[in-house]
Amino acid sequence: MVGFAHTVFEHDPTWGSLLDNLHVLYGHSRRGVGSRLLAESALAAIDRSATDGLYLWVLEDNTDAQAFYHARRGRRVEKARAVPPGGIPDRLNGSPLKLRYAWPDPSVLVASR
Repeated sequence: MVGFAHTVFEHDPTWGSLLDNLHVLYGHSRRGVGSRLLAESALAAIDRSATDGLYLWVLEDNTDAQAFYHARRGRRVEKARAVPPGGIPDRLNGSPLKLRYAWPDPSVLVASR
């Protein structure tokens, strides 16, 4: 296994399905794995609900991920404070911000599969 994606279908009434995790093993980036996982998540969201969008959150400091999502036609639509994993403050350094990237029509991701 070189990567995985976890999608929560119909998570938000405005934004649709949440791509909660997308990870590619270090050393396997820039080989199309992330693009394929993103496309498969979009396809699964479309299959589940024809009117559902797809969105995710990314830390503001993660500029590489932002460039990846922007190149795949994701729109940055919101900025908010990041919530620590499990609600445990020690799991975050400082008070980072997170950005919401959204695809109101996730079919744009499927075409690049």
